[in-house]
Amino acid sequence: MRMKQIAFLLFCLLTATSVFAQSRVVTGHVTDEHGNALPGVSIKLKGTIIGTFTNNNGDFTIKIPVTNNG
Repeated sequence: MRMKQIAFLLFCLLTATSVFAQSRVVTGHVTDEHGNALPGVSIKLKGTIIGTFTNNNGDFTIKIPVTNNG
């Protein structure tokens, strides 16, 4: 019985560690060649359906999933 409890605790610890490292947040600012903010620009992570748009100030935030490659 004690071995099952230890195995379960180890499983929970490993699962919790991987849950916290599921994504990273990337923020940015989109401007034109004159430095003017560009609102409504679409930002998309290549090869995925993950995307967002810039706000009225040209700012954006997007969550990028962390893969085994980093």
